Amino acid sequence: MSIGFRLHFGAIFGWNPKLLPGSALASSIMSASRDILPAISAAVNPAEPKDFVLRDDHVRLCDLLKLTGIADSGGQGKQLAASGAVCVDGVVETRKTAKIRAGQRVECSGVCVRVLAAPRAPGGAA
Repeated sequence: MSIGFRLHFGAIFGWNPKLLPGSALASSIMSASRDILPAISAAVNPAEPKDFVLRDDHVRLCDLLKLTGIADSGGQGKQLAASGAVCVDGVVETRKTAKIRAGQRVECSGVCVRVLAAPRAPGGAA
C-alpha cells in the first residue's frame, strides 16, 4: 500500500497520524479501551446471576455486597450503596443497610445476585 493511498484514505476516513501504533495517544486509547470494554460487555451481556443463600430471614445490603465479593469490605459496600451504584429488583437502592430478603435480586458492578431462602431444618422445626 503506497503512502499516498494511506494519506488519501486517512483524509477521507479520519485517519490521524498521531494514532500510529506506538504513539503515546494510541497507547492511552488502547489502555482506556482495555479498562472500559469489560464493563460494557458486562452491561450488554450480563453473566448468570450468582445465588446467595440466606442464613436468617434477611441480610443487610452492605453485608451482601461484601459476602458475594462485589465489595472488598462492608465499608466499601456502604459506599457503593450510598453512591447509587446498587439496584435491588431493578430500583436504585441508596440505603446502606437495607434488609434484603429471599426472592430479591441485587445488581452492582455488572454482577447480579439472586437471594434465596434459608434451607428449612428437617422435620419442619425452625
